[in-house]
Order: sequence, then structure tokens, then C-alpha cells
Amino acid sequence: MRFRYLVLLAALALPCSNARAQNTLAAAIFANYRVAPVIPFAAFDRDSEAAPLPGTTIADISRQTLDGTATIDVSAATVCASPRSNTGKFRGTQGFRQTFPATNQVNRAELRLLFGFDDRALAAVEAYEVTVSSASFLTIPYDRLLDGKAQTRVLGKCAGAASSRTVIKPVVANVAVTFRLARPFSDEAVRALQTRFSRHSHETQNLEYRLSIHRNLIALGIED
Repeated sequence: MRFRYLVLLAALALPCSNARAQNTLAAAIFANYRVAPVIPFAAFDRDSEAAPLPGTTIADISRQTLDGTATIDVSAATVCASPRSNTGKFRGTQGFRQTFPATNQVNRAELRLLFGFDDRALAAVEAYEVTVSSASFLTIPYDRLLDGKAQTRVLGKCAGAASSRTVIKPVVANVAVTFRLARPFSDEAVRALQTRFSRHSHETQNLEYRLSIHRNLIALGIED
């Protein structure tokens, strides 16, 4: 009975989808949330004027395809001023856990995009286990989405921008990544990770390096 109780607690702590295993983390994010993965992940502060909330217009998004999965890069994007009222509450959704090999070309490309690894750091990684938890998303009714779209297209930094799109659904989550290593990361690689993810938790144990990323934007639905 005690064993069954512990198993139930574990299941409640990390609700997981039944989506089949994917080749990349980007593909797994899309399979679970049905909107484009944000690669690399981006900081998210709902109270910031730069938060990509539903109805907001965003410009200068970079797009690319990773092993057949369309991804979005918002690192150089501009978010217009958006209506700040009645955006609703984030709704919790499923998390997932999957381990990916780091030895093939597409996964090495994903590691470069997500973590900025160079060839030496990539050579140390055999696999990376990713746990996505505390995932939540935000949407608003379509009529309010249209109102926000009409306002932000003529206001703020995106006025007249040809490449602007309307945000439909942001997904934010905690992401824990465990790198399983053939040899320890170099001091240079560790410093680079700690600089890139300076506000997040880092832990080293034997031939594992664990990075815990708190409340980042991992996926974003936008108007095509």
C-alpha cells in the first residue's frame, strides 16, 4: 500500500502526456503543446511590457526548422505595447520527460541552439534528459484577440512593421536538463553555461551536469 501511495504522489507531481517519444526536444515540445517551440528558451515576466501575451503584436521573429519541426527564436524580437487588462490566468497543463542522444547531427544542432555549446562541449555530452514541469499556457477569446490585434498594429514599436505577428498562445514551464557526460565539462564550458543561465540552478555530480531553468517561455503560438 505504501508503494502504491508513493507512485501516486510521483504521478501527481509530474503529469505526463502520452505523446510518443520524439527525436528532438523541439519535436517533443510541439507534440505536447501544438505550438512552435521557442529555441532558445526565453525569459518570461508577465508583468513586463515586453511579455508576449495573447493579443500582443511581435515583430522580427526568427524562424528555422530543426529536423522537420518549425521553431521560433525571439531573442531579437520586438514586442509591441499590448492591452494589459483582462488577459486571464495561466492554465496548468501536462509536463513530460524524455532522454535524447547527443551523438547525432540534429541533436548536436539542438544543443548548440539551446545552450550555446561549442564542439568541445558537445564532444563531452553523451545524452541529455529533459524534464518539463509546472507547464502552463494562456489564451484569450477570439474577439478579444482581434481587438488586441487591431490596437497593437497601429501602436508602439511595431507600427507598420511588415513582419509583425499576433501572439495567440504562450507556454511557460520549468525545464530541468541533466547532461550525461563521457567526461566532465571543461571549466570554460561550465563558465559559459553559468553566464548564459545566470539566474538558474546548476549542479554537478560525477559525470552528470544538471541545469534547472525556472519559468521560461518554451513555446509560442502566433498568427501565421
